[in-house]
Amino acid sequence: MTAVLFVLFVDVGLKCGGLFRLSAGNPKLVERLRVSFDRTGDADLEGAGDVATVASLLKLWLRELPEPVIASPVAAELLDVHESKCLCIGCRIQLLFLIAMCQGS
Repeated sequence: MTAVLFVLFVDVGLKCGGLFRLSAGNPKLVERLRVSFDRTGDADLEGAGDVATVASLLKLWLRELPEPVIASPVAAELLDVHESKCLCIGCRIQLLFLIAMCQGS
């Protein structure tokens, strides 16, 4: 599944505007994929044919984790790095994206 997510987000997702907006993706398909993943540990992400739906599924999964992937103090430090403008704009955008994804927001 990791390889599929990588391909979907790097090859397709980076070319899609608003990929992680609240309303992105097909809610019914997200739920079907979630049920499949919960039951079998896998879901047909390639068959979904919609990178926004897969992004919504990833956001849902991250939100449902019992603990954030990045602890709050570390996330705060990463945000400080972003705000210091020590990185190029592209790197800062990627950093914010990673923080948001890992925090499940």
